[in-house]
Amino acid sequence: MKSNKRIQINQKENETVIEIVPINEASKTTLLLVWLIVWTLCGIVVFSQFFSNLSKEEKLMMAVWMAFWAYFEYKISSVYLWRENGKEKITLNNDSIIYSQIISGKENAKEYIIENISDLKTIEFGKNNFSESFQNSYWVKGNESVYFTHLSQKIGLGLQLNKDEAQQVLQAIAKRLKKKK
Repeated sequence: MKSNKRIQINQKENETVIEIVPINEASKTTLLLVWLIVWTLCGIVVFSQFFSNLSKEEKLMMAVWMAFWAYFEYKISSVYLWRENGKEKITLNNDSIIYSQIISGKENAKEYIIENISDLKTIEFGKNNFSESFQNSYWVKGNESVYFTHLSQKIGLGLQLNKDEAQQVLQAIAKRLKKKK
């Protein structure tokens, strides 16, 4: 059994279970909650004015604003719930990889047959660009760090892992895949 602060790896003879918890800094999570509350209040105030005596153009503008508001309300709510109550679970058995994202006890699992898996790798780290900085910020759920190909579809897992953590997950998966083949 290997582990660090974010990653727990439990290896048994017939199964390997990798659990990854998101980065959770209390002060930033509190700011995230404040942002969510203020954003929700702003939406309620604008929505309450929608039914007042406004022209069609004003109502259309408010409807467009509300669509954007709803999108960002969903995104920030999901990030907050992820930071507070989320984790990734990767279960490797003799036949398959089961990848789950668990948020507040709700599990979204997908199964991939090991015989159909190829090209296991991590993303390249060290690029200094806006996209990578954004994906590694605390305010988003982030991108996957480890990828494999399953039936010509690229599958990612390991949200916002640093280089060492991604390598640790990659090695645990590769070790289990090697046992199968």
